[in-house]
Amino acid sequence: MSEVKAILVAAESAVLEAGEKIKPLFGRVMGVKAKESPTDLYSDADLLAEETIFAALAKKFPKFNYRSEEREFIDRGSEYCWVVDPLDGSTAFIAGLDYWGISIGLLKGKKAVVGVIYIPAKDWLFRAGRGKGSWLNGKKMRVSKQGVMDKAMVGFDVGHRGYRAKDMVQNIVPLVDRVRYMPSFACSTFGQSLVALGTYDAYLHHRAYIWDFCAGSIIVEEAGGRVTDQRGKALDWSKVENMSMVCSNGLIHDKVLELMGIRDWMGDGKIGG
Repeated sequence: MSEVKAILVAAESAVLEAGEKIKPLFGRVMGVKAKESPTDLYSDADLLAEETIFAALAKKFPKFNYRSEEREFIDRGSEYCWVVDPLDGSTAFIAGLDYWGISIGLLKGKKAVVGVIYIPAKDWLFRAGRGKGSWLNGKKMRVSKQGVMDKAMVGFDVGHRGYRAKDMVQNIVPLVDRVRYMPSFACSTFGQSLVALGTYDAYLHHRAYIWDFCAGSIIVEEAGGRVTDQRGKALDWSKVENMSMVCSNGLIHDKVLELMGIRDWMGDGKIGG
């Protein structure tokens, strides 16, 4: 078995096991707590999924580094690093909404090389390996062929309270009357997966973390899509927080960035004045 295939098998097994363990808690989880923001929630389900994934991956690949939303960074000196979101869409999970997922990405140096996302409510298992294509439940995926903005479905999500109004004004308002519709499900892995599937033509998310984007980025790219930050540059995997993503079918990517003004999203104006 090739190394990439072995890694994919391990990641798929881990997300499926975690999904089965937390499904009984869906919509009725106990132990809900907030992190630094009152809108950044986690629960017993997040911790259970995290423990399950960590144990599974450590058993198969004990020398890989490990970064997760719910665990301190583990540096084992490897060029490989697991990047895990054990429960993306915790707020939806707690509320009993279907839009949540489990995400495992793998970095090799500064490049994402493997991505696996499981959306339990849909029984969707997405996977991608660098140069191996992007697949949903064993069927190869391609992004949409929609190149007309007026007909485009562009999903989005925003960060936690305190920044949302600014982000909406700067990045969503310029787009909302130029596209067919702009859904938001508060789950970045779900949004990115829909781009790879061809349901969304583009998806954007602001002020997020490395584990929100690692797996989804390669799944979109291997489905033929394009992934950049909000400035139109490649994602910087050396960052952990305050990341932005724009992913698309590639055909409308530049137009999305143009309408957004390619703004300095951490500042107040456009880049370069």
